[in-house]
Amino acid sequence: MTGLRRQSGFLAAALAALPLFARAQETPPVRRIAPDQFPAYQNSGTPEQPQLPAVAAPTDEHPFGSCEKDSREWQNCLRLTAELTDRLLDRTTLRILVAASGGEKSAGRQRSFSRALDEAQRRYRALRDYECGQLLIYAPREERATYDRRMICLINRDRARMRELETRYGAADAGAD
Repeated sequence: MTGLRRQSGFLAAALAALPLFARAQETPPVRRIAPDQFPAYQNSGTPEQPQLPAVAAPTDEHPFGSCEKDSREWQNCLRLTAELTDRLLDRTTLRILVAASGGEKSAGRQRSFSRALDEAQRRYRALRDYECGQLLIYAPREERATYDRRMICLINRDRARMRELETRYGAADAGAD
């Protein structure tokens, strides 16, 4: 009987605390300091979630995707395009792994291929990040800023890696080597 009272006491305490928890989860309104001195944002995005430029995957015709060099959002667009290209590289790797898993290869061989490809991708990214982040500083100067050159390097390396993976493993014969 004592255990039942303890449980019901705990349940009553939990139910009593529920409105406090719900109130704590509500987000307070955005506080503006001196609204008469600082005008509100004029863009369509809010201060919490600014409107991001639309990005498209880079192609041979448009190596920077939808980024325009003279645009005010050039650097932000390059960053988003580099992130998109990185995600596309992940999709390419996943497609190769899925293609490798469907076949008459043994489960052990499929796991081995999966681990090897994952490790190769981890090492590729480490090399890419080091090369585009550190070694690019010492490369002959161009007219572009270092940040721009780094983002372009990431985009170009990821595009080359996708082509290499697709050529080497393809969708039909992935993991055959």
